[in-house]
Amino acid sequence: MATDDELNKLSGEDVEVWAPVHAWRSLGQLGAKEAILPLIEGYFDQRYADWAMEELPWVMGLIGESAIAPLAKHLSTRKNKVRGRVSALESLDIIGRQNPDLKAVCLEKLAHQLSEYSRNPEEMNGFLVSSVIKLDGAQHAGLIEAVYQSGRIDETICGPWPSVQVDLGLAKEEDFDPEELKLPRPEWAEVADRNSDKPTAFDLGVYKKGPKDESLDELSVVYGKGKLKFGKGKGGKSGAQKKKGFGQH
Repeated sequence: MATDDELNKLSGEDVEVWAPVHAWRSLGQLGAKEAILPLIEGYFDQRYADWAMEELPWVMGLIGESAIAPLAKHLSTRKNKVRGRVSALESLDIIGRQNPDLKAVCLEKLAHQLSEYSRNPEEMNGFLVSSVIKLDGAQHAGLIEAVYQSGRIDETICGPWPSVQVDLGLAKEEDFDPEELKLPRPEWAEVADRNSDKPTAFDLGVYKKGPKDESLDELSVVYGKGKLKFGKGKGGKSGAQKKKGFGQH
């Protein structure tokens, strides 16, 4: 049930679509080792798995040690989609933070993958650095600095090198100019600014709102301010307003 394709493809208005969610939550609470591979293979590279991508790392955190090796393998396999590899590294991050006795091994798995930075996608290097920080990986500062020097990192994910040094406890904020600590503005924000005065598809009549599209009026995205707020939208699952999810403390 946890990986049932037919259930996952149902509309968000069908109550049966939530069956896999309840199933994988139960598997996590039971510490079901046999569920690890089916969940990784069934969701980490699937395009309909938005909801799963939020919750499965926490499910893996509940299962714990048995999930580390399969997750590390998925993370290191370059043919896998970046999205699935990022879910694998986030799972290792959560396992390490929720299980102090597994923190060191999870950190080493993540640092090992970061050492492949020249072959990793830039966004994945950003997520790896962020996870190493969360696991108190100050001993890997030299590696992280090398990643920044190579330029192969998306700083909008983990921040610039000065702020990373502060996060790792290697420096203080007053050691840097405030501008050096600012999160870089993502490219999409620049594009949005350039197009802010252009008519939308609605303005041009290319697309007309129907009764189910009223929630589009609730969409509000302001970079660097406030919150991301999304209406329910179509499909149900991925449109929910972001809040603390299953397994999070």
